[in-house]
Amino acid sequence: SLTARRQDAIQRIDIDGYKALIDLAVARRISRFVFTSIMGARLDHPAALWRAKAEVERHLVASGLNYTILRPSAFIDFHAHRMIGERVLAGKAARILGSGRTRRNLVAVADVAILAVRALTTPDLDGQIVEMGGPDNLTDREIASLYARIASLPTKVQALPPPALAILSTLATPFHAGVAGILRLPLHMDSWPDLTFDSSGVTKLIGRAPMSVEEFARARMKSRPVA
Repeated sequence: SLTARRQDAIQRIDIDGYKALIDLAVARRISRFVFTSIMGARLDHPAALWRAKAEVERHLVASGLNYTILRPSAFIDFHAHRMIGERVLAGKAARILGSGRTRRNLVAVADVAILAVRALTTPDLDGQIVEMGGPDNLTDREIASLYARIASLPTKVQALPPPALAILSTLATPFHAGVAGILRLPLHMDSWPDLTFDSSGVTKLIGRAPMSVEEFARARMKSRPVA
C-alpha cells in the first residue's frame, strides 16, 4: 500500500484487508495466527501505516485467536540495499530523501522469517508481541558510506533536502498518494520516538546472531554477476 496510487490504499489493504483475513481465520478455526506488524506501531503514531498496523494488532488480540505479533524494524533488503546500496555498488550516487541523518535500526528479512516460522510452528511465542531488530542503527548516509567502503568506491550522495520534499509531496498528493507518502516520511522521522533498537536478545530468539548491514551487503556483492 505504501506505493499504491489510491488515497485509501492503507485503509483498504492494511486495515480492512487484514481484519477480513483475521475474521476468516476465526471462522475457519485456524489454530495459530502470526501477524507481521512494524516496530513502534501505535494508534496515535504520526504515520498512517504505523497506525494501521496498531489497529490490526488490536483486532487480532480481541479476535480470540492464538496469535503472535512480530514488530520488525526497517528491512535491510529494501531500506538499505534496494533504496541505497544497489546504486552505490553500480558506481552511482546514492539518492537520499531528506537529510539522511536520522538513525534507525535495520533487520534482514531472512532473520524475521526465522522468527515467523518459530512463532507459527511452536507455542513458544503464543500471545506475545515481539520486537525484532538487527545489530545496526545507521543513518542513510552511513549506509551509503558502508557500501562504498566494501566496494572500494568513493562515497557519492545526492540528497533531496526537506524543503524540496515538502513541495514535491504536496504536488504529488492529487496524482499518486503512495509517492506523496514516501516523500513525506523523511520529513516526520526526526520528530518520532527513538528509531534505534538493542538487538542483544535477538540471538536467543532466532538461534544465531542477526545479520548486519555489512554482512548483507557483502553477500549481495558475492552474488552479483561478473561483468
